[in-house]
Amino acid sequence: MKLYYSKASPFARKVRVTAIEKGIEARVDLIETSPMQDDPALLEVNPIGKIPALVTDDGMALCDSPLICEYIDALVKENRLYPKSGKRHWKIAQLTALGDGLMDAGVAIRIESYREPQYQSEKFVARQREKALRTAKALRSWVRVLNGPVTLGHISVACALAYLDFRFPDLDWRKGNARLATWFEEFSKRPSMVKTKPE
Repeated sequence: MKLYYSKASPFARKVRVTAIEKGIEARVDLIETSPMQDDPALLEVNPIGKIPALVTDDGMALCDSPLICEYIDALVKENRLYPKSGKRHWKIAQLTALGDGLMDAGVAIRIESYREPQYQSEKFVARQREKALRTAKALRSWVRVLNGPVTLGHISVACALAYLDFRFPDLDWRKGNARLATWFEEFSKRPSMVKTKPE
């Protein structure tokens, strides 16, 4: 398999962590690229031009991290990260969505910073920062789930919080979130997180 990714992308990191947690890291060839440039190889795989994008062993192209992670999870029946059915399926799907939404907010702020200064919107950035803080606060009620067996929800939330630390160290999401912060510090020690940490 081939994975088009960027080391700094939290969505690509989520896929890489998933591959490591599922024990198939060796089966994935990493192809580093930038979504900010029109890389012909990436566009051939994903015309939207976003990363991550995965090309499976049989040549099928998959884009969007939730889809790719679900595919990787299905490759190995053991150690399922995404419950297939029942109430737990929807619970983990919601936790994953919260993590992805947190990533969306962080990436939106980052992309805004690429615009010419005179075109940047302070109001837009402030709204995204508030969205990130509000979501981190909401995750306090999920700590009991997060302290359970690892799922795609855990991976999504951890990669999102790590991205906030990486890009916006001044955004104090830990304030009032001691239990979430404690969980995150422990989860960050997992080999999959350590190996994929952006420089």
